[in-house]
Amino acid sequence: MKEDLLYKTIKRQIEELAAAAPPDASLPSENRFSAKFGASRMTVRKALGELEAEGKLRRIQGKGTYPAGFPHASSFAERCAAFVAPSISSKFSDDIAQGMTTFCRDNSTHFITLLTRNSRALEKEQLDMAVKLGCCGIVFMPIDDSGEDYLTTFERDHPHIPVVFADRKRAGSRYGYVGSDHYAIGYTAVKYLAEKGHKNIAFPVAEYKPTSMLDRIAGYKDAVSRFTGGGKSYYAYRTLFSIPAENYYCDFFQKYPQLTAVISASGHPADDIAAALLKLNKSVPKDFSILLVDEESPNLGRVFHTDIPVIVQNGFKIGYAALEELFALLVHNASPRDVFIPFNLQLI
Repeated sequence: MKEDLLYKTIKRQIEELAAAAPPDASLPSENRFSAKFGASRMTVRKALGELEAEGKLRRIQGKGTYPAGFPHASSFAERCAAFVAPSISSKFSDDIAQGMTTFCRDNSTHFITLLTRNSRALEKEQLDMAVKLGCCGIVFMPIDDSGEDYLTTFERDHPHIPVVFADRKRAGSRYGYVGSDHYAIGYTAVKYLAEKGHKNIAFPVAEYKPTSMLDRIAGYKDAVSRFTGGGKSYYAYRTLFSIPAENYYCDFFQKYPQLTAVISASGHPADDIAAALLKLNKSVPKDFSILLVDEESPNLGRVFHTDIPVIVQNGFKIGYAALEELFALLVHNASPRDVFIPFNLQLI
């Protein structure tokens, strides 16, 4: 009789705790419940099993015990994911969003977009907003490699909300990643230009440093060392935003007259680089070669009356695969992993 009363008390208190907890909160372990109630683990396990059978909590093998409202397979279609990103104004980021839209259409679910506008403060707010809105998971494109403190806090406070990095990731995070192999992008760009006879290849990049850019620089430097026969690395962060970009690149090319090729780190500075080369009377490809990453300047070939090599990332597949990974984490309790989507080098 006494044991039966203790069991009913344990079951009732666990039920009340689960009902009052947030949907993503982890309930105490069997050991902690056992110590709390002064009961055996067998008694606690029986109570948890009955509550799970009654649909009042959810237990996940190897992860823990959660309230009944914790996301489950059917809820992926009932709740929405969040896409937290700096913007979707470029072709590449819009392609990612289109890939996510197609996945949602194929799987009868949906997502919302929360823009951070390259603000670390707003990035933190939007991550928190995704939680407040009840999003079942987050596809996250961070603005740079800063902000580890608040991301660590987010991981600690919301350990059971699945997050997948898209295109960029944060060093040291436990979250998985879907995107291009950015090291390979930098490496491939130099290899292509070196095979065309270039030894002095520039790689000017913007001031902010997402891991994607840092990885490209690492690939660029290793390839320069391997393929240019002792060529020097010419990469620099553009920090002088007080002068027009065109003038900045003019100064850069005049400072290093030995340069014969340049890699546009992403599509955005390509037009400014082209304007600087025209201003310096550089003929492409006779005097100088340009290699683009992404298709943000599709008309550049017409400006110089030649084909321009471009490394094209598959943003659509990145977006689609990012939600596939989120779905796997949410529904199948898969482990986070890195998924590299192939890119192509082609002429435009």
